[in-house]
Amino acid sequence: QAEDGIRDIGVTGVQTCAPSDLDRMAEWFRLSTQTATDPLPLSLAVNVAAATVNRFHRGFHLAPKTAVSEDLACPRIEWVSFVDIFVILFENIVTHCGFDRAPDVTVALSRDECGVRVRVENLISEDVPTETARSRVHRIREEMQRGESQHYISKEGRTGLHKIQKLLSDDLRALQSIDFDFLGRDRFYVEIVLDKGLTDASLNH
Repeated sequence: QAEDGIRDIGVTGVQTCAPSDLDRMAEWFRLSTQTATDPLPLSLAVNVAAATVNRFHRGFHLAPKTAVSEDLACPRIEWVSFVDIFVILFENIVTHCGFDRAPDVTVALSRDECGVRVRVENLISEDVPTETARSRVHRIREEMQRGESQHYISKEGRTGLHKIQKLLSDDLRALQSIDFDFLGRDRFYVEIVLDKGLTDASLNH
């Protein structure tokens, strides 16, 4: 699993990735002092993350459908963290959906009086939400509520949700809440609420 998202996915996947792919990925994340504060849309972060995950899972063809109520944007230097977050979420879908092909995935980006909402929902096999799996999800939620994410980030076999909490609360300092669970027997969701100020950047800046 890609516990650290884009920042360590290359370590596990570099031997299967063509040089041209690595060059293209490096270009996506190359920042300069002139462009670090320029805004980029979150919808683009979704597309870049999906393309990155697909390069390490050839044949899976993850193609999330993105629904946006407005074209939310944030400074490029924070935008890279959103790519990291979506990579972690999409890696989890590949690993835990229970299919050998890409399931339906929707990403909803919106802003309301409470803040910015990011919701990722995907189809799962009906064999996935076992009692053991449900207990694990409940345990992870309790660990995060107790503020124990830092302890579990480096643990093998985790979901990456602790890493997402750290990125949003410690690095970006924008997390209001994060929720995740099974929806019946055939879907899973992760919903994140962020401070509105994080996406105040204008694409026309």
